[in-house]
Amino acid sequence: MNCDNFKSMIQEFHDEELEKGKEKFLFLHIANCLNCSSTFILMSRLKKTIKHDFIEMPSRLEDNIFKEIKKLRSNKNNGIISFRKTEVFAYALCVLMIFISIFLYKTSTDYKEKIERISEEVNNQKIRIEILMNSLPTIEITSTRIDTKVN
Repeated sequence: MNCDNFKSMIQEFHDEELEKGKEKFLFLHIANCLNCSSTFILMSRLKKTIKHDFIEMPSRLEDNIFKEIKKLRSNKNNGIISFRKTEVFAYALCVLMIFISIFLYKTSTDYKEKIERISEEVNNQKIRIEILMNSLPTIEITSTRIDTKVN
């Protein structure tokens, strides 16, 4: 047997689950193996510490724990139902906002197209007016004095 097998036997010994016939083999190995011997000593100290520091729990603790678990489960179920209502409302609101966003985007693109057409039309009219203004003959205006006598 190797040390891993003996270490599991040490654990069984301290858990009081090791067969009496195997105890002899365990103690013979511990006497000859420093590694397993130190493991046995550590486990023994751990077991003594646990026994020494063990605090007895109140007898009704288990009942109180189960009562609290039942309360939490019933509250959790109520919470899930209300949470799902809130979830559904939030999803519906998101879908509504998406539809409104799509509508507003479509409307804004329609207005953008209209503005672009009107802007192009204004530019075309500006060009026509410039052409008309440039095609008119130039007129020279001169002033003449007219004498009129009042009698």
